[in-house]
Amino acid sequence: MKRERFRWDTALPLPYLKYQDCYGSGFQCARLDLPMDYWNGTTDGTIGLAVIRRPAAVPVTDSRYGGAVIINPGGPGGSGVEMVLEAGDAIRRVLDDEKGKFFEILGFDPRGVGSTLPSMHCLENSLEDAKWAVRRRHEGLLGSSNETLGRLWSASTAYGQSCSILSEDGSPDIRKYMTTMSVARDMVSIIEAHGEWREQEAARLLRQKRACRTSRNIGQSCTLVPESLRYIRGREKIQYWGFSYGTYLGLTYAAMFPDKVHRLVIDGVMDASDYQSALWYNNLEDAEKVLHQFFQDCARAGHPPCALASETGETTVAYVKTRFTNVMQKLKHSPLPIIRAGCPEVITYSDVKNFIFGALYSPLSGFPLMANLISDIEKGNATLFHDDAVNHFGPAHNQPHNAPPSDVPMCSKSIYGEDSRLGPTIGIACTDGKDQTWLDRPLFEEHLQNVTRMSPFVGPIWAEMRMYCAHYSVRPHQHFAGPWKSETSHPILLIGNTADPVTPLRAARKMSEGFHGAVVLTQDSPGHCSIAAPSECTVQYVKNYFQDGSMPPANTSCEADAVPFDSSLGDAKDIDLDREQLSEDLITLRKTRMRTTIS
Repeated sequence: MKRERFRWDTALPLPYLKYQDCYGSGFQCARLDLPMDYWNGTTDGTIGLAVIRRPAAVPVTDSRYGGAVIINPGGPGGSGVEMVLEAGDAIRRVLDDEKGKFFEILGFDPRGVGSTLPSMHCLENSLEDAKWAVRRRHEGLLGSSNETLGRLWSASTAYGQSCSILSEDGSPDIRKYMTTMSVARDMVSIIEAHGEWREQEAARLLRQKRACRTSRNIGQSCTLVPESLRYIRGREKIQYWGFSYGTYLGLTYAAMFPDKVHRLVIDGVMDASDYQSALWYNNLEDAEKVLHQFFQDCARAGHPPCALASETGETTVAYVKTRFTNVMQKLKHSPLPIIRAGCPEVITYSDVKNFIFGALYSPLSGFPLMANLISDIEKGNATLFHDDAVNHFGPAHNQPHNAPPSDVPMCSKSIYGEDSRLGPTIGIACTDGKDQTWLDRPLFEEHLQNVTRMSPFVGPIWAEMRMYCAHYSVRPHQHFAGPWKSETSHPILLIGNTADPVTPLRAARKMSEGFHGAVVLTQDSPGHCSIAAPSECTVQYVKNYFQDGSMPPANTSCEADAVPFDSSLGDAKDIDLDREQLSEDLITLRKTRMRTTIS
């Protein structure tokens, strides 16, 4: 859906939420003026936190009003503003209940990200971002050739060390204040500001409806704000749904502010200790399981649903895997040219591997597309890959909400924006983690070998984050190192898939152990986060949790409503309309999360 443009420079940072209409279709935006440093007094500088609101279907004075739910799409460095713009209505439909409560959805761009001021940039402008993206792409992925490691090590050295150069005038630099610890504290400020706004909004609406008479103000208009809507400083509690890196943010919040939790769902849970150590290692425990699931699902579906299945005989898992492996090995040495007037292109091993990595996040749509495109490449046709796959899963998903600048050539728009998020991502991830600048190339090669043993397919892609951190020397003023445990004012809900490529179910179970009363809800499906596959069972538990705080029984497992290569969900004539809407909403939410994050 095309949105109206909005100039964020019209939203002045204020110490309270003053919303104005933005982007059309009922959205409201504001910038919240917050301290750059909450704790150490190193600066009196401030940030202008970009906040977007998708109002509830009922006014705040309605007894069915359920309050605000804050969302985070992941990343790190994902834009909550973009996620609400693209998926705010879908999230509302998942959480709302016609017989219960209706929620408004709040998103924000974390400090240093997107429309929040000041923003972090490693490169001078969007054109330089695009140029660097081209350079990175042409070097290929780790493991794509014998020369790639040396080239990418040098590239990450140039990028990371250049990005570590702080301002020379001594002014506060946002790069020292971007850790998740500070973002969690920003969320406390958001819920406090929202509580104050809620009471004022209720007073405004009630003044429009009635006047009251007391012995002190006979004949004067006055407001009777219900107690449930009144703001009491320090008493506000969060409602939150975070995905992927957003689970680390949620865990940090729960550990730091356990008495300020009303509802907290973390979906696709990271191992906080592994992330905080800057290892980026344990994430991949189930990555190969997802790739193997592709081989299994393709063999089960057969031909024609799966284009890599045999057209003449029985299809085995080994048959599919062999065809897949042969195509990938051939691409290493013989990239495929695309012949087009004005826009020639070459599809490489790294291009296809990057695409497949994205497909593992979303198997329902990704597996069939993956099979079709690998089959086409096997036949020597790469045009479909470029036109369909790159736009569906490739670097274009990182484009900002506003249109790309006119100085980016049309042929380059599929890669535009990839590195515009790289700076904030390393700015958060590398300062959240322990200092890695001691890591030299031989030690990194050892790490690369270890993570490749963990996941031969995904490991070399995943290792790049630690490589960048090895050259990013900025250290934060505030840094949270745990412990990852607390007794929250309401138990938290963790969700994990049985085969998630980057956040294994084990991590959800591990992290739940530190939070009193926490429950892990398992979804028996491949993909990243529960939204990778529609499951009425999972959605109902999430809805119930936000509606009344009820938790799933221990050891609850939910089935997915559809499997890859099975189109029956969309073709069934007697399909329940609510179920169809749910499927569409989760598809919107899944695609939006991918577009607004890097990992």
